[in-house]
Amino acid sequence: MNIIVLNGSPKGDLSATLQYVRYVAKKNPQHEFSTLHIARDIQKIENDPQRFAADIDQVAAADVVLWSFPLYYLLVHAHYKRFIELIWERHATAAFQGKYTLAIATSIHFYDHTALQYIHTVCDDLGMCFLDDFSADMQDLLDTDKRHRLLMFADNALRTAAQQRPTFQIPQPALVEPSPYRPGPAPSAPSAVDSGDKRVLIITDAKDPAGNQAQMVSRLQASFGGQAEVVNLQELRIETSCLGCIQCGYDNCCPLEDRDDFIPFYRDRVMTADILIYAGTIRDRYLSARWKTFFDRTFFMGHIPNIKGKQIGIVLAGPLSRNPHLRE
Repeated sequence: MNIIVLNGSPKGDLSATLQYVRYVAKKNPQHEFSTLHIARDIQKIENDPQRFAADIDQVAAADVVLWSFPLYYLLVHAHYKRFIELIWERHATAAFQGKYTLAIATSIHFYDHTALQYIHTVCDDLGMCFLDDFSADMQDLLDTDKRHRLLMFADNALRTAAQQRPTFQIPQPALVEPSPYRPGPAPSAPSAVDSGDKRVLIITDAKDPAGNQAQMVSRLQASFGGQAEVVNLQELRIETSCLGCIQCGYDNCCPLEDRDDFIPFYRDRVMTADILIYAGTIRDRYLSARWKTFFDRTFFMGHIPNIKGKQIGIVLAGPLSRNPHLRE
């Protein structure tokens, strides 16, 4: 069979996850494995319609689609997320429909189930035949028993695809058209929430000023009597998501610090706020790739509890009840 690998690591060929895929390919020479470096090349894919079309053509020609990705902040990398958005934006879903598919992820087993459930639901929304997923630790390839488990997983999944056996789908599709939000009148002083000396920061990624998210943010800001600051991620210059280089591990300094607005914004406005409210819209089972970029880039602080003690609020537009991985 012809198996197309969608590599979700920004490191490209150096991806640890990709080494698991290559091990499977080495042990299954009867199948042909080809790799598309989705996360690494997302800017080319997004900005060059011919490149996007060529990648989609390879997916359409494949017998099996293999999603290969490391976990970044409880999910796939933001660039991978953006590619998934492009599939719908550019009406390329037909290339995926009916394809057998499986997923291999690497992590330290911290919320890997949410990332795999996300990919599973995306595949179901695309009308794909989801076979199975495999969640590996970063060091599992060095263990004989765990390599054996990986090969058993691949053998079972690929045999099912070769024999055209049926698969099961998650029965609850996402709602495409949410009900419009119509805000009521904002409270006037003194009914508005008095935040006192507490600094309130509302972060949004709304593009449509008439959309549900923008309307909710406007109403929420009015509830604070206009005292809450609103920052739209669309208006920040954020060049890229996390590169996965881990150079920040030594002193929390990111090599991207001087390239865009993100780290000054995070240090000077997010970390200094007393109350943080995140506002987003559910897109293909998660928030937008812009929000995912925000979350990924916060990793420059490592595991330091840099928002400890802050009050956190979340405002979502979309079918949260149909996305348990996001709810969790």
